[in-house]
Amino acid sequence: MNKLLIVLSFLIIAGCLSVSDIDLSGQELYGYQPNTLFEKERAYPIVEEKIIGTNLSLRYEDGIRFIVSPENIILSIETRSEMKPLESRDGIKQGDSVDKVIKKLGKKYSTRIEQGAKVYTYQDSKNKLIQEFWTVDGKVQIIRLKTKDKI
Repeated sequence: MNKLLIVLSFLIIAGCLSVSDIDLSGQELYGYQPNTLFEKERAYPIVEEKIIGTNLSLRYEDGIRFIVSPENIILSIETRSEMKPLESRDGIKQGDSVDKVIKKLGKKYSTRIEQGAKVYTYQDSKNKLIQEFWTVDGKVQIIRLKTKDKI
């Protein structure tokens, strides 16, 4: 009986852990993808540049922020809510509802509360990607696409 409970517990836990994994391959924001070479020169000037650990954080005048490795590889791409509503690959943009995010990407997400926002996180373990939708009052405010385990 104890062995049966242990096996059932293991299966339930394994099932819960696998629920949060989806395919994010090909996902990009503003034409950029994590794990690709970064071109620092863009149409917009840099307004903020700072070192975060061994990585470089660059925010451009158009509001896009990149975190780049010492090898010049994109680790994270982030957009802010005040930017014009450009879309992610799945057609999700700032101001969209949480319902639209779930309808487009599914129920395989985790949530947390951070800095007053509810963050919906989708993970792709195979491609080592994470996509986050930071929401306030049920509306997307920030979209972040980043590599898993490198930041």
